[in-house]
Amino acid sequence: DVHRGVVRGGRWGAGGPGALGPFSVAGVGLRAGVAAGDVGGREGAARLRNLDGRDMAGGISFEVIPAGGRPLRLVREYRIPGGLELTVPFNLTVPQPKRWSPWRLGEANLHQVRATVSVSGRESVRVSEDFGFRDIDLRPRAEGWEMRVNGSPFFLRGANYQPELRLDRLTPERLQADLDLARETNLDALRVHGHVLPEEFYRLADRAGMLVLADFALTGAYAYHATPEEGRFFEASVREQVPELVELLRNRPSIALWTA
Repeated sequence: DVHRGVVRGGRWGAGGPGALGPFSVAGVGLRAGVAAGDVGGREGAARLRNLDGRDMAGGISFEVIPAGGRPLRLVREYRIPGGLELTVPFNLTVPQPKRWSPWRLGEANLHQVRATVSVSGRESVRVSEDFGFRDIDLRPRAEGWEMRVNGSPFFLRGANYQPELRLDRLTPERLQADLDLARETNLDALRVHGHVLPEEFYRLADRAGMLVLADFALTGAYAYHATPEEGRFFEASVREQVPELVELLRNRPSIALWTA
């Protein structure tokens, strides 16, 4: 067996030491929508971690940079006891946002949100995240599923995607080449079958205008012939991991749906 002894779990990319201030930003979660009058709403929240043992107070600024538009800025104050976390919500309105579309329907317009945390007037940490405004509607019908993207009917043309058994061998160049090939063969979607790829793939899919059907890395085979106790353990693990997987890639407009 050529794969005997190969460890397939763990970190799948390069890592190294780095310096942090008293704070880290555990994540910036976003929810985008376009209301009547072509006004984009951007609800979100940043989860802060106080890495210091002391209470900390300061400000966090949120900046939304629309594609081809002027930046919008909002500032919130915070206070966090030592060693604890705090979720800071925000809401910004983006007038006439450019929508993200699959490549066959239009441009894959991406916007950016930036969160900057300051302590006593000095910047501690800054993170940024790309996102897109888009609507995907899937409806079951007697003759089959109907799909609409940004209100337009859309016939999905896709394929399964299993690029490599060892995910540590996947480079951004390899992933980009696969997405380019998918577009050259007139595919609109790739189903990442039975696993979750490194996050860089989903970011590249955003830019390429490629829809992704994301599989949970969970299959019934894990509980095949399981005892009742093992089955309960598997179900509990699934219930814990599913929301974590969705949260991990929640800002990626390329993800059309999750399947299992």
